[in-house]
Amino acid sequence: MRSSATRFACRRINRWSSSPSESSSPRSASNPPLAFGAHPHSSPEETAAFNRAVQAICHEAHRLDLRAEELVIAIKQAWSQLAAVRKSRLGERDSDVLRRVVSSSIEVFFESRDADGRRAQLPEQQTE
Repeated sequence: MRSSATRFACRRINRWSSSPSESSSPRSASNPPLAFGAHPHSSPEETAAFNRAVQAICHEAHRLDLRAEELVIAIKQAWSQLAAVRKSRLGERDSDVLRRVVSSSIEVFFESRDADGRRAQLPEQQTE
C-alpha cells in the first residue's frame, strides 16, 4: 500500500514537472521553464499545476489512509526517483522546490483532513 503512494506521487510530480509552461515570460538560465509553480516568477498556469498536483497527492494519501509522515516519505521517495527530471528542470533550486512541495503537501493534507472531519460532524451538530 505504501509503495502505491510513492508510485502515485511519482506520477503526479513527473506529470506536473514536465508539463510545458504556458507562460509567455522570457526564459533564461536564471529563469528556466518550470511547472512546479515554485519560482518567484511562476505563471498562473504553473502555480495552478503545482496546486492541482499537491491536492491530488494529498487526496491519494487520504484514500490510502496514510499518516502525514508517510506522505512525506512517499514524496521524498518519488522525488529521488525523478532525478533526471529534477536536474533538467530545477538545477540549483531542487532543494528549495522539494521543501515547498513537502510544506505545501503537509498544509493541504491537514486542511483537507480537518475539512472532512468538519463535514462529518456537521449532521451531528444539527441534531443537538
